[in-house]
Amino acid sequence: MKLFVCSLVRASSLVGYAVPLGCVVLLGVNGAARAAAPRSVPLVPLARAKAELCERSGLMRPICPRLVPRVGAAYLSDLAVELTGRWVLDVFDLERGGEFPGHPERNRPPRMAHVVTVAGKVERLASFQEPHGETGKPLRDGIMRRKRVAPVFFGRVRWAGRVGALYLMPAFPRGGMLGNHLVFSWRQGHRPYAFSLHAWEPLTESAATLRKIVESLPSPAEAERLGRLSPVRRGMIRRGMATKRFRIMAPSPRRYAFDVFAVVPARANIAIRIETRTGQVLRILNSTRIRICKVRPPFRTCFLHFPRLEAVQGGRWTIVLTKRSIRPARVRVDLNFR
Repeated sequence: MKLFVCSLVRASSLVGYAVPLGCVVLLGVNGAARAAAPRSVPLVPLARAKAELCERSGLMRPICPRLVPRVGAAYLSDLAVELTGRWVLDVFDLERGGEFPGHPERNRPPRMAHVVTVAGKVERLASFQEPHGETGKPLRDGIMRRKRVAPVFFGRVRWAGRVGALYLMPAFPRGGMLGNHLVFSWRQGHRPYAFSLHAWEPLTESAATLRKIVESLPSPAEAERLGRLSPVRRGMIRRGMATKRFRIMAPSPRRYAFDVFAVVPARANIAIRIETRTGQVLRILNSTRIRICKVRPPFRTCFLHFPRLEAVQGGRWTIVLTKRSIRPARVRVDLNFR
């Protein structure tokens, strides 16, 4: 193994972005370049209540953040889920403080932070075309100060077993909700995901921080397991008094507690029950028009937690939604086994 001083080299095989000028690189016996990683800002565990909000979405649960930048006060959080469309877009948003336009060095945590987690096509958040290809521009400090009308692509990187695109979005309004965000997007199975962080200067520090957050996510294998334990069902219930049935495979309720997260139109009145393969009936909700269901136009959301049930069998379950209101309704039910 030998040492050498680099100028500006591409180290995408290891850190996923260019090494700054004047760095020291180690060349191992396998020929792989290794660079001292840029420093990152302090990270802290996400508050349990915020994590539980994110995990209500069965699509989001495999990638809910575990570590986030430390900020001076509690994060504001929001979970937005989708009922319609071919490509579902669920978004979990964490933010504290506001941007200082034209002064990217002042946007460093703990002064401010904005983290966005996406399950679905991230392009729909800002109406842009996500960069593609294997290589891009070197990631170096100072890029935040340049005028950008399109994403700046830094190539494909491998972070914690995930291979995806790394790019910097233009400022608002072109960048939309992701204005000035550094974005890492990847696919797991058939589903696209993205994780973004509002960037600051030095940009290499922003990238190091985003990578640390991504490395704290469940491993790809654990994410796949969480996906299997978090079935999501969506569908349309026709006009008039009608019923919709969804089938899932449930693990043993003797071992797993579970949550039910239902999203329906605000005006709908829907009852939910579960029928097991042995004929047992779990009455989840008699009506979505009760106090525990929260109205956030145009939707009504209901969240219920059930402990482990010793007498209930797992296996094939049928989720039965009975609509008592007249209008047709698109519905969604997420079951998350824990």
